[in-house]
Amino acid sequence: MTEIYIETDRLILRKPTMRDLPLVRSIYTNDAMMAHLGGVLDDAKADYLLSRWMVHWDLKGFGICVVDRKAGGESIGVVGIQIRMTDGEEGPDIGWMILPPFQRQGYATEATRAVLKMGIETHGMTHVVAWPDRDNTASIKILKSLNFKYVKDVDLPFLNTILRSSVWRYEVDRMQQF
Repeated sequence: MTEIYIETDRLILRKPTMRDLPLVRSIYTNDAMMAHLGGVLDDAKADYLLSRWMVHWDLKGFGICVVDRKAGGESIGVVGIQIRMTDGEEGPDIGWMILPPFQRQGYATEATRAVLKMGIETHGMTHVVAWPDRDNTASIKILKSLNFKYVKDVDLPFLNTILRSSVWRYEVDRMQQF
């Protein structure tokens, strides 16, 4: 049985399981998907990330979700919030990866907006950060559309590399509508 975490008009966001290993590997071994994250990973590192996501869910009750399209039912990527220590600060960190055939159709924005809303309304988050590559204009456009504000540029350790990232922060405004 699929455990639905969030449902939007076009998407189902759900807790990942080991059945999602082919999706995770297809994301992390794809040159285009990993262009802004230091290059492709091998299967063992992709497997490790999936297991880490599942542990985060068990500990926190939320985390990285698999994104399934309602029309067609296929898994098209991942999105979610994790509590991470980054740049000396522990806190909620949002991220997403949508497979190339499904990009530029609004899925990343729709899924990210839903996860952000859930983090604030259900889990009481007062802020959320994102760390896109400085040259990832598509991700930065999504963050701007969701009212994230640029904070600074940082060099961010990620697995075996250093990413040239920028910090973007969303501050909760209780009067703001999603």
